[in-house]
Amino acid sequence: MKKEEFLRQQTRDVTKFFEENGGYPPTFAVLYHDGTTKSVATSFNGQESKDAFDSMMRKLCENPKVIACVFTCDGWSSKIAREENRRPSECSDRETLITQIFNTRDGTHKVYIYKPDKNGKLRLEISDDSFEGRFSNPFRINELVTKVEKENAIHEFQEQIREIFCGVFEEYQELSYSLFFLYDAPGKIGVLTLTEDEWLDKAGLKNDIDNRSQDPHCLAFMMPNSVNGEHVSFILVAEEVQAKYQYGINPMTHTLEFKSKASYDGEFSEAFK
Repeated sequence: MKKEEFLRQQTRDVTKFFEENGGYPPTFAVLYHDGTTKSVATSFNGQESKDAFDSMMRKLCENPKVIACVFTCDGWSSKIAREENRRPSECSDRETLITQIFNTRDGTHKVYIYKPDKNGKLRLEISDDSFEGRFSNPFRINELVTKVEKENAIHEFQEQIREIFCGVFEEYQELSYSLFFLYDAPGKIGVLTLTEDEWLDKAGLKNDIDNRSQDPHCLAFMMPNSVNGEHVSFILVAEEVQAKYQYGINPMTHTLEFKSKASYDGEFSEAFK
């Protein structure tokens, strides 16, 4: 099976399923170099499930034998969603649509949006090659391609996050239970805010960090390591570097003052191994 045939087959399957069921679950299909195919369907339950499926798609496309892929899902559109500040699915004029994203290893990138007509038959509404966003191109792996770019990104990341932590402490005299993750897309930083119970559950926290660090696009994470009446420390963990930044608390200005930097070899240091 060739790439164009693969896309046509996926479109036929989607059309038939939608016309029989009125919807289509999030599905990712890949085409291997020998003409065989594989597909995986799921259901989304919040942001983390979408992140996990996106990571799975990218992981599959790391296989050089995968030469093309299609991501398909249903959704809603609405003309009044923006002015009413509501999700399209919550609006009275909502319309069902099917989005199909086709990519090939050699650079083809196409997005097709279908809508059902009055008889429930899907009709192509939009064909576009400029779409960017989640699920847009799982072949786009490791956008920071050089070691120097990666090192620079991690350096800028730790400086930015340390400034954020110091600013928060100066304003509130405490630090929230937050983790910051750096990804390989330029400027992409993820934030995980935890409850006190989640923070104290070190086994669960370590498991969560380990899972996120295995995302092929995760470069580093940073978090508070300890806070007491005199000192605050933060840790930076990446594959190449694990560092601990020690700050003193100035009792006169109630601000954090940098004291030292040392290597870190604690319970989270193996996250990228």
